[in-house]
Amino acid sequence: MKRIKTAVLISGVFTIFTLLLTACATTPAPYVAPRQYYTVEVDSIADVGADLRGRTYTMSSAMKNTSDNDLQFKEFARYVGNALSQKGYKYISSKEGADLLIRLAYGIGSPKTETSTRTYNTSGGYSYPVGWTWIHVPPTTKTVTTSSTTYARFLILEAYDSKDHSQLWKTTLKSEGTTSDLRIALPHIIAAGRPYFGTNTGQKLKVNVESNGPEVIQIKRGSTDAHSISHFTGKERLGVTITPLTQEYMNAFDLEKKEGVVVLEIAENSLAQEMGVQKQDIILTVNEKVTNEPQVLLEEIKNTESGGKILLLIYRDGERIHISGQLK
Repeated sequence: MKRIKTAVLISGVFTIFTLLLTACATTPAPYVAPRQYYTVEVDSIADVGADLRGRTYTMSSAMKNTSDNDLQFKEFARYVGNALSQKGYKYISSKEGADLLIRLAYGIGSPKTETSTRTYNTSGGYSYPVGWTWIHVPPTTKTVTTSSTTYARFLILEAYDSKDHSQLWKTTLKSEGTTSDLRIALPHIIAAGRPYFGTNTGQKLKVNVESNGPEVIQIKRGSTDAHSISHFTGKERLGVTITPLTQEYMNAFDLEKKEGVVVLEIAENSLAQEMGVQKQDIILTVNEKVTNEPQVLLEEIKNTESGGKILLLIYRDGERIHISGQLK
């Protein structure tokens, strides 16, 4: 009997220990909110052979009832200017001295409301006997009607040669969504269209941009706080553009702790692309050094000799990931 009790006791302890191990092993991962995106239709056309890099420009309103001094126009023109500066364009205030005149138009269409009706069962039918008779009760249903209102938002940019007034390129951006606030929608629309300003897409493209993501924040803030670590003389380097993790970025990524720097751009055929670094990654450490400031990453990459190993700790979609590469 004592042996049985001892066996039962050991079995019970083993079971508890197993349950504790199982509980540890099945601890749920932290919740990561799904990303939301704006879908933007991009249609851009450019004159064949036009080299627009480094060109100076001035900007004016292409809308009949909106002047260049309108406060909302100034705000949206600043967003467009932030995007153009990332493409190598340089703004000057003098129309006489500028290479290009860029005309800006934007607007919103009439609301479009769509209604849908759905019917579903609230209870199943059933039957029951009463004497020699069966009573049948049919299923009950409920019909729900819902409606949603969307708005078509657009932005058009046209670039003209300031000397002969010939059109050099035109980009048309369109997006449809539930917000009618252009101050919310246009930075997303501009962020989606930025890579295509001054280019010929050959067709309409559908581009997704994350709601309040880094590209959008960069359009709002400008690129003055971005740090490029693409190249240093004589060596192939990481090939990313980074920016400090501001409160706006923390809100966008739903972060509580200020830690790391944000990746804004990745150069083609760069070491970062080879390593698998992605836009919107947060670089937490480089070679085990905490990168709360861009200068830490800049100095570590700069001081690493060719052939040296680069180890990055990256935060992406709620996970911390180690990736490595070798400078050439």
